[in-house]
This record gives sequence, structure tokens and C-alpha cells, in this order.
Amino acid sequence: MFKRRSRSESPTKPQAAPARRTNDDHKTKRAETAAKLDRVLLWMSLHEGKLGQLEDHAYHAKASRRKGEKACEGLENRIVYVRDTLAQAQRDFHRAAREMDAWTKSTHEGSDRDGEARIEAGLEEAREKLRTLKYSDLIPAAE
Repeated sequence: MFKRRSRSESPTKPQAAPARRTNDDHKTKRAETAAKLDRVLLWMSLHEGKLGQLEDHAYHAKASRRKGEKACEGLENRIVYVRDTLAQAQRDFHRAAREMDAWTKSTHEGSDRDGEARIEAGLEEAREKLRTLKYSDLIPAAE
């Protein structure tokens, strides 16, 4: 019987070259990176909300200390630590956002990969700092 040939084995058509990256590929990559930036920004805003709860808890603990009750030890130090860590994460995030703006405006292929790597590095630094923040031992459960 006859053997069926695939298109790649056709003697009349040359092998197709691999497709070059199109503008859509760049748009997709930039959209994915923008989504990562948005997720880190959301995560930072959640931590800012937790910081607000922690400050409220400290305020009430200070008020109860005036009444003679014992307050949570080291709460003020913990609040300062959370504030500083959030500020560092925000600096890393803003640096990554500036890199994203520069990367969006760039048209060179080589700078594309470098810009993407710098954005990822800034986001990873921000994520690492946000992962260190724990609140379960400081904020009491809702009563």
C-alpha cells in the first residue's frame, strides 16, 4: 500500500523556519509580568491591613495597661519591625515597577530578557520580605 507522507517530509515544500517572536508574545509576557506586580501589590496591601490591626491591638493594650492589666510583651518592637519590613518591600516593589515601565518602553531584544530578570528579582525580594511577616501570635482572635 501507499505510505502517507507528513507535510514535513514533502519533497516540494522546504522545512519551515521556527516562528519569530511576535508582538503578541511580548504583550502576553508583559501582561503576565504586570499581573505578578498586581499580586505583590495586593499582598502588600493585605499586610498593611494586618499592620493596622496590630496598631489597634497595641492601642487597646496600652489603654488596658493604664487600667492595670498586663500588655503583650514587645508589641511596640514588633510593630516597628513590621513597618520597616513593609517599607523595604515597598521599595523593592517600586523598583520593580520602574523596571516594568522601562521594559515596556524598550524595543531591543537583549534588553527584554535583562529587564524581565530585573523585574523578577525585585518582585522576589519583595515576596521574601513579606513572607517573614507573621501575625498569628500577636493579633488575638476575634472575640
